[in-house]
Amino acid sequence: MVVIYHLGWGRLAGLMPFMPAFRRLETEKIVIFYHRGAHPKAFLAMQEVLPQVEDFHHLKFKHKPELVLCRTQAEMQRLTGTKTRFVTYPVRGRIFASSKGQDDGLTGTIHLDVYLRHELSHTILYQNMPGIRFRHFPHWLLEGVATYSACQRGVDGYLSREETIAYLQKGYFLDPRDWEQRAFSAGKNSEVMLMPNRIWFIYSEFATIVEDLVKDFGEEQFIAYLHRLLTGDDHDLVFREIFQTNFEIFLERYRKYRSLKTTQSAFDHGQEHLEFG
Repeated sequence: MVVIYHLGWGRLAGLMPFMPAFRRLETEKIVIFYHRGAHPKAFLAMQEVLPQVEDFHHLKFKHKPELVLCRTQAEMQRLTGTKTRFVTYPVRGRIFASSKGQDDGLTGTIHLDVYLRHELSHTILYQNMPGIRFRHFPHWLLEGVATYSACQRGVDGYLSREETIAYLQKGYFLDPRDWEQRAFSAGKNSEVMLMPNRIWFIYSEFATIVEDLVKDFGEEQFIAYLHRLLTGDDHDLVFREIFQTNFEIFLERYRKYRSLKTTQSAFDHGQEHLEFG
């Protein structure tokens, strides 16, 4: 009975092809689940950004992206375990919007198109992962790609590239490996964890790493790296093969370089101090 409850009305509902007690609005490109009194048509603009998402990731959506408009924050908590504005569920890549996320989007408090592009980045990656690969895909990369591809830095509180680099120069840095291990309380991360709205900085930091990889190693190599990880290959092995450096060495030198007073890309292959080995 517990499993049946969670499949229909709890956190496992995101795995099902339907949503009990929700109405359904379907177009040629997307599906929206909603309750009476909601405004599903206001979210039809989501289908307009699908080509941008596919073009950036060099992938196709396996099936129509789905958006669930929760009636209340309590319903969002029950279905997803969080009260954040938006969250994307693995496997189907279904996006859930809290009542706050909907209100903020409809009133213009946030840039709704940017938030939807962020979540759709998760969706297209989840849909292209086999089985339960999402459990092992690097979470820092998932958020870095979403934030960068959605052009979210500098929007609605997220730090701009320049602001992010300024904090990195001051010594603020969350090691992506600690993000994977949820080792947020570690002493070396204490300065980041004490930041107000630290998630805005953390996601912007990861987006800046992604941006530098794209700009300096090339889009083709970055996409090869991203696609290899979708299939389940070991991250550090793939990183080494694609970028010709160990991930640990890369992070050490990336942080060192970002502590310098420059906003240029972190990798200049002609510079001796950036010759990765």
